[in-house]
Amino acid sequence: MILGKCPDAIVDLVRACARSRHLGEARRIHAQILASPHRGNKLMLDQLVMMYGKCGSVEDAREMFDSMAERNEVSWNALLAAYAQRGDVEEVVEVFWRMIVEGVSPDEVAFVTVLTACSHAGLLETSWELFVSMRGDHGLRPLSQHYLCMIDVLGRSGLLSSAEELIATMPFIPDEVAWGMLLAACKVHKDVSRAARIARDAVAADPEDCSSYTLLRNMLGIAGRTEDAAAVRKKMVSSGLSKQPGISLIIVNSEMHSFTSGDESHPRIHEIRAELQRLTSQMRESGYVPDTHDVFHAVSEAGKSELVWHHSEKLAIAFGLISTSPGVPLWIRKNLRVCLDCHSATKFISKVTGRSIVVRDSYRFHKFENGSCSCGDFW
Repeated sequence: MILGKCPDAIVDLVRACARSRHLGEARRIHAQILASPHRGNKLMLDQLVMMYGKCGSVEDAREMFDSMAERNEVSWNALLAAYAQRGDVEEVVEVFWRMIVEGVSPDEVAFVTVLTACSHAGLLETSWELFVSMRGDHGLRPLSQHYLCMIDVLGRSGLLSSAEELIATMPFIPDEVAWGMLLAACKVHKDVSRAARIARDAVAADPEDCSSYTLLRNMLGIAGRTEDAAAVRKKMVSSGLSKQPGISLIIVNSEMHSFTSGDESHPRIHEIRAELQRLTSQMRESGYVPDTHDVFHAVSEAGKSELVWHHSEKLAIAFGLISTSPGVPLWIRKNLRVCLDCHSATKFISKVTGRSIVVRDSYRFHKFENGSCSCGDFW
């Protein structure tokens, strides 16, 4: 029970709940805190705002924030993060400006949050104004995270040369994240020649990270350069690199369920596959066509469609659909970046089922609702 715990122990418990992103448990802990002598502890209240944000309930986070008698930059950063987690860019920007109006100076963390939100929405002009204002208006020196946000938004906007120039001129040694962002932008804008050059820098930054090789190989395959894609694959094998297996997690009734691509181990796998079959029929009627560009197995097109249809996040989503009541939002966590087909399929699934589906991949949150995604199809 929380009542007998010291404030530091309770804060640790709240943080642990935030990491698990279990909303039901978050509300249970909050209820116990309200009945404890520590309900007015400032640090604890800030952590509750953060906890609700990470658990996906920005409404609870906002209610918690509004109830606070005293707010500092930590409180505002927690609310900013809550809206950013949900991809609500307009609210992030509004809260950021309200924070300044109320006399609280934004710190480096606040700028990372608002710049990240703006970059994910492709707000190039707003991002650049905020970036410049860090030094000019607030006396803050931009850190590597702030430069990464600008690289992301420039790449998203198709300004690949500007993004590459920023990487070359920033006062930090570019790491695999910076090169990976530019490489992902090259894929979106189909700049294969630039991607081939950038991939070398990305691999040099982290020789043990196979993601750059994988992204380049996929780009070459999409461009029809199958021999070059095979050469990249051969290089990966000779370097001892292999793609990390995709794992998707979903919590249902306080129990964690894990899925891998083509998983046959789950006790309800037959029901899951039946649900996938049902969804396939509905989705095709709505215009869904499997995207197999990222599949390089030597199988027929039908075989490729079968492979992508049993990716880990689709299995997790199907399990969530058969295990929860209609209308209940689904929360999925994945250790890798969402592939093209899973992203497209999840948009269709959200439309035909009327469900809100949030997928947290290795790069960002995706909130799928009524056939669209909060990322704007850039990730």
